[in-house]
Amino acid sequence: MGSVAEYMSDVREEDFVQARAFWEKVLGARKGQQQVLVRNVAGHVRRARAVVWEAVFDIFSRVTPELGEAIRKAVDEERA
Repeated sequence: MGSVAEYMSDVREEDFVQARAFWEKVLGARKGQQQVLVRNVAGHVRRARAVVWEAVFDIFSRVTPELGEAIRKAVDEERA
């Protein structure tokens, strides 16, 4: 039998290349699709604990700062 070992990889800039291309080139090519993604993410995130929100905003900001900020704004609006 083999042994079990914990493995944790680092999150690097190249981890966001595909997500950035999807955001900019796929969703950005069709009017309103970026906003649909923002609303979908915000709709789920707003139900989480506030500590989770910051992690979500941070990780989506690594895709693009505008995406992270748009999700933050949408969560704030939905919680108001």
